[in-house]
Amino acid sequence: MTTANSSNSFLRSLLEKERLRADGTNFIDWDRNLRIVLRHERREYVLDKPIPDEPDKTKVDDHKVYEKHVDDEHEVNSLLIAMMEGELQKQFLESTSYFIMGRLKEMFQEQAS
Repeated sequence: MTTANSSNSFLRSLLEKERLRADGTNFIDWDRNLRIVLRHERREYVLDKPIPDEPDKTKVDDHKVYEKHVDDEHEVNSLLIAMMEGELQKQFLESTSYFIMGRLKEMFQEQAS
């Protein structure tokens, strides 16, 4: 196992310790740990930026950026939903990571302040 893979595994283990509770009482810690992991993986932007509209395929560089965002969104979204209690998983199963984080902040605004 490479050092990068070991580092990723260790950081992801932070998220396995505790799922986001349906009442949000651990939201601040959960959000902080999630962002630490995603920052290390260079995917944190997915939480703060919606998926852009798909650019014209003739704009190759723009399309590569778009495809990376879509791929990163898929992985981050799966991680987000897996790290929630069942009640929250059901609520957000069909949502993007950007929407989920915005909604969680609204729901648990007091804890997030």
